[in-house]
Amino acid sequence: MKIDVDGGSIIFEYGRIDPGMGRKEFLSSTLGKISERWGGKGSFETYRFLPEPGLTATADFKDDRLLNVSFQFAMAGDSTSELSKDRELARKQVHDEWLSVALGEPPYCYHWGQVVSKFYHQHCESDVMVIYES
Repeated sequence: MKIDVDGGSIIFEYGRIDPGMGRKEFLSSTLGKISERWGGKGSFETYRFLPEPGLTATADFKDDRLLNVSFQFAMAGDSTSELSKDRELARKQVHDEWLSVALGEPPYCYHWGQVVSKFYHQHCESDVMVIYES
């Protein structure tokens, strides 16, 4: 996987996502064809997909416009349904280390948007989010 800092594209093993990609364009892409609708309300929709081994991702759209792409690396213990704050904090550390190697030191702010690594207390989940500016 690679994040193109010049243009904002995310290149996964099984396909790519480009900024400005519409929902219909995404759904007709290689990644869109392997995605499932994960949720939505009104004009907001989320699609979940496995873009390469060891990685889970989601793409959020509002009014058919790509808002962001989130991904997380697989960790030991993911197959259990039990939430683990320690595992999620360890996952965040893996994300932070990957970002440091791939993009350098934060902050990761670009003309097309930003990349952030977060731990969400309310969901007990860590992910990397590529956020596209409108």
